[in-house]
Amino acid sequence: MSIDDRFYPLNCEPEDFAEFPLWVWSILTFNDELKAKQMEGMFTTMPTEKQTQFDPDEHLIDFDNAPWEPMYDDDFHLLQGIRGKTGATGIGFDGEEIGADLIELQPGASFPLHTHPGDHILYGVSGRGNVTIDGVARLIEPNCTIYIAGDHPHNVGTYRTDIEPFVLLAIGHPKKHVSAFDRMKVIHKTQFINPLD
Repeated sequence: MSIDDRFYPLNCEPEDFAEFPLWVWSILTFNDELKAKQMEGMFTTMPTEKQTQFDPDEHLIDFDNAPWEPMYDDDFHLLQGIRGKTGATGIGFDGEEIGADLIELQPGASFPLHTHPGDHILYGVSGRGNVTIDGVARLIEPNCTIYIAGDHPHNVGTYRTDIEPFVLLAIGHPKKHVSAFDRMKVIHKTQFINPLD
């Protein structure tokens, strides 16, 4: 579908949107997209007031005030050198939880090869690391994002020679708590060792 007049509120020209952040686009197009999905049968009813009610205790989290929590694999093993903070979380229109977590990996730490119950996007906040998909390690630095399908085996690792930790924002749907034992399913128990170290 091409962009049409319904995406241009306030009589703006397309070039006027160049400086709008992505979240503004989401708000501007949300109602029309939701109506289109309803017409396609993806939703049987529009969301109720209760489903969309803002809860400041769940929907607004300051990571500076959130505690660091340990992270585990699906065999209840502590992931050494890895910790996380639970961020904003809510129930989406599809009834599944969506949310964001802050994850920190110390130099040399890595997740084993794994899958997730849902899809996620990782955003590099500070330091550097890599995401290995299909046997290829892809460098992730600050301001990089990467989409990972939940059922696609992958791992996230760091470089042992780095000085600072790798910090990333993980946005998942459906989301699991940062320290949940069912957050991931390990495919291979051996942790990733970066070939560049």
